[in-house]
Amino acid sequence: NVVFIGNEEIENLIKQMNSSLNFPLNFINEKILLDVDKIKQLIKKRNETAFIRSGWYIQQFLKIVYSNITEDKFYLVWDSDTIPIKKVRMFNSNGKPFFDVKTEYNEPYFITMKNIFPELGKKYDYSFISEHMVINTKLMKNMINRISDNNNLIGKTWYEKIINNIEANSLSTSGFSEFETYGTFVKEHYRQVYSKRPWKSLRTGNLYCNPKFLTDNKIKKLSKYYNSISFENWAQNQSLS
Repeated sequence: NVVFIGNEEIENLIKQMNSSLNFPLNFINEKILLDVDKIKQLIKKRNETAFIRSGWYIQQFLKIVYSNITEDKFYLVWDSDTIPIKKVRMFNSNGKPFFDVKTEYNEPYFITMKNIFPELGKKYDYSFISEHMVINTKLMKNMINRISDNNNLIGKTWYEKIINNIEANSLSTSGFSEFETYGTFVKEHYRQVYSKRPWKSLRTGNLYCNPKFLTDNKIKKLSKYYNSISFENWAQNQSLS
């Protein structure tokens, strides 16, 4: 059950893809889930230069708010610029979902996190950012409710309270991480729900291979070292392919 969330342009692409696939792709317009225009204005109001980064924050909020509409116990979020290159299980033999962890560190993520949840912060020597995550729907809802119910945080909605707790100068770069926040929140309050494993990914895929010419042979070679490859925009102009 694959769901794409985005704007009308994405919807048209999904319709085209559905005509050639053996299983249906589902689409949800982002504006049904979030007041996208309001979020853009909230960010612009706090830091005008951060307006160009509003889409990056919105895609994080969409991953969070999906918990309010799904009837599934779990859902897997997967960044659209990342592809898996080998088969991987998302749950261990005991039925626990995996937290796939790496070593990334960005201080503003944890400053924002601590502003929202004073008991949290950088508590672990690993990162929850792995370009995908299995979300426990109930626990994500619990996190949203904790934010929404905290009257000490300025704002009417949970996403407004998050935006207001990102330092203004960090808004224009990377001031919040849904993966780090949810992962740390769950690890702190629901320690036994997930199992942890290291994740190997190549985030600079554009530097080493053109995704249009990623042959089966290349994938086989890369899969000896990595679980996934990301083709991120920041590396596009530096591509060697």
